[in-house]
Amino acid sequence: MIKRVLVVSLALSTIVFFQMASTCLAETSDNIEQAKQQIFVLIDSGNYASADSATNQLIADFANSSGVDEAVQQIAEKHRIVKNYQKAIELSRYVITKQPQSNRAVWSQMEIVMSNM
Repeated sequence: MIKRVLVVSLALSTIVFFQMASTCLAETSDNIEQAKQQIFVLIDSGNYASADSATNQLIADFANSSGVDEAVQQIAEKHRIVKNYQKAIELSRYVITKQPQSNRAVWSQMEIVMSNM
């Protein structure tokens, strides 16, 4: 009987843990997306200093989170589009250095090439 209770308790604990982990991952992903969108607004308004600060904060806050390389690569792309080439190159190099095997590293290499054209 005690063994059965322990098994059920362990199973419930595991379910709760995975639900909490899924919620945390979703919240992290949402937070990265919100920060990225705010940075886009700053870039679009020409407020590059604030965009740089917000980007640095995004990297610091989510350095070990999945999805940050994608956000930084997209921010680099945004900088290239508005002709802020040096920042596009800097952020692209960050992605390549931190995630050299990711798909975003390939896109970041392309950003560097396009920023140097």
